[in-house]
Amino acid sequence: MVRKLVLSCATLLLALLAAELVVRFVQPQAASWLAIYRTHPELPIYAVDVDLDNFVDTGESAWTIYSDGEGHRSAAPESRRRAPAGGRVLVMGDSFTFGNGVDHEQTFVGLLDAAGGGEPAFMNCGVPGYGPRQYLMLLEHRFADGPLPRAVLLAPYLGNDFQDTLWDKPVDPHAGKTTGRVRLRDHVKRNSHFYRLASKAWHRLRPSRQDRVARELFSIAAWKEPFLSRAGVHFGETMAAIVELCSSHAVPLTICILPPEHTVRDEASADPNHDPALPVTRARALLAGLEVEVLDPTTALRAVGADRAFWPLDGHLTPAGHSAVADALAPLLATLGLGGGAAQSSPPR
Repeated sequence: MVRKLVLSCATLLLALLAAELVVRFVQPQAASWLAIYRTHPELPIYAVDVDLDNFVDTGESAWTIYSDGEGHRSAAPESRRRAPAGGRVLVMGDSFTFGNGVDHEQTFVGLLDAAGGGEPAFMNCGVPGYGPRQYLMLLEHRFADGPLPRAVLLAPYLGNDFQDTLWDKPVDPHAGKTTGRVRLRDHVKRNSHFYRLASKAWHRLRPSRQDRVARELFSIAAWKEPFLSRAGVHFGETMAAIVELCSSHAVPLTICILPPEHTVRDEASADPNHDPALPVTRARALLAGLEVEVLDPTTALRAVGADRAFWPLDGHLTPAGHSAVADALAPLLATLGLGGGAAQSSPPR
C-alpha cells in the first residue's frame, strides 16, 4: 500500500516536472500578479516601487507597468515627458486610477494628459489598495514637503473606499506583495510557468461573480449595521478633511466618484433590500455639504455598457471604461486651462 502511494506520488511529481519543462520552453508565461510595492520612504504605508518595467499577463488582460523615480505610474521612459510636479494635477486614487489591466496611455489619467496638450499636466498618484485615509496622508505629506500642485483630482472607487476607511493597510510589503508574508504558493507562482498557465485557464473558465465587498454596499440593511454605518461617517470626515486641506492651500480640488460595475448595470431587483445605486447615493449625500465639485461618470459608463467598461473577471476598467471616465472628466481640462478638447480614446484591445 505504502509502495503504491510512493509510486503514485513519484509519478505525479514527474508528470508535473515534465509539464513545467514543456510550458517553460514551448509557451513561457509572463507574471500575472503585481509584485510592484515597497515601503514608503517617509510614511507608514506601502507605495509603488520606483523605475518599474513590469509586464503583466492575467490571461484576461496584458499590460505593462512603468513607474518614474518617485513611484508614480507613467509612460515608458523613452516616451516620458518631464515636467515639475508643482505645475501638474495630482490624481489620487486606488487601482482604478492606477489602471490595473491597461497600459498607462489607456488609463483615464493618461488620456487626460494626452488631451491637455503641451507639457505633461497630470500625475498618476494612484496606488492599488489605497483608500481615503491614504489619499489624505499623501496629500498632507506633499503639501508640507513639496511644491503645490496645479490642482488635485481625487477619484475614490465606491466599490470599496467606504470600507477602506476602517481596514488596516500593510506597511512593509514582502517580495513586492502587500498581503502578508510570502507563502509556498507565492514561491510556486513566481517560479512555475505551468502554474501560471493553469491559473489563467481556470480564471477564463470560472464564471463571473460579483465582488463580495461591493455586494455589501448594495444592501440597505447593511448600511444600518455598525460597520458600514461607521465607514460612511469616516468616509465623510476624511473627504471633508481633504477638502479643507486643499482649500487652506488654495489648491483647486475635483472629486470624481467611480461607481462599481453593478451600479453601472442598474439592473432591477425583486429584493426591496437591494439597491445598486446606494454607493453613489451615499457618496453624493456625504459630499453635498462640502464646497467641492463632484463629477459622476456613471452615465458615461452606462453609455458604453458595463460589459465593455469592466473586465469580466478582474472587475477593473477596460480601455473603453477608462475612455468613458476621461470623457466625463473632459470639462475639467477647460476649467484648468488645459486644451479643453475631449480626451481621445485609445484603440480597443
